[in-house]
Amino acid sequence: MLSVQQIITATVIAAAVTLFTRAAPFVFFGKNRPSPAIMYMQRYIPPMTMVILVIYCLKDIAWQTYPYGFPALFGAAVTAALHMWRRNALISIFAGTTLYMFMIRVL
Repeated sequence: MLSVQQIITATVIAAAVTLFTRAAPFVFFGKNRPSPAIMYMQRYIPPMTMVILVIYCLKDIAWQTYPYGFPALFGAAVTAALHMWRRNALISIFAGTTLYMFMIRVL
């Protein structure tokens, strides 16, 4: 069993480490222009992450049985179309997920 002092110590250390990791980029790189490597990662990692998540979501679909993956593909298409139209991730993800959940219950 942990004592109250150990719990408080662990909490303070965790808070300090979290604060340091959040503040370090501003302290060390605040006045400098980001390096080309950072600029590359900032530009290309979010889309690559999205592609990986989409593949992960579609990997376990039973393409040979009814409804042949239609709800997932249609939900993904609606999500992509809404995002290209409105540029709002919250609206597009919520609408696509709602449509998908409705379709798997109905079909």
